[in-house]
Amino acid sequence: MGQWIIILALALVGQFVSDLISFPIPKTIIASIILFLLLEFKVVKADYFKEALASCKKHLAFLFLPVGVGIMTQLKSEPAMVYVKVLIIMIISTILIMLVTGVLADIIIGAQEKILGDKDKKEGKNEWNNTKNSF
Repeated sequence: MGQWIIILALALVGQFVSDLISFPIPKTIIASIILFLLLEFKVVKADYFKEALASCKKHLAFLFLPVGVGIMTQLKSEPAMVYVKVLIIMIISTILIMLVTGVLADIIIGAQEKILGDKDKKEGKNEWNNTKNSF
């Protein structure tokens, strides 16, 4: 029970801080940051919240229900073309994120191979010689 009181108190503090500052940060994000800081600085232990988190996981689909209802009620108030535009933006942004992630992964892997590859060549090591054939 005390776990839920702390979680709800953090949500209330997040709402208060969000109302206090004029920057539009969602109340739940502020509450999450406060909880993270409390856990990071060991004010509260993560094990303390195990029971509450287990019940949240059990009823996760139910917790998303208000979001789904909110989206459905808003669908009637906007013209269909707005949703087509949003869908196109989502598809384009997803493709861009995938491309940027792939390029950055190639750059990082190349840098790692350059750094670690030079060490392996000097030491006479080869990644393929050290592994056994699993076939």
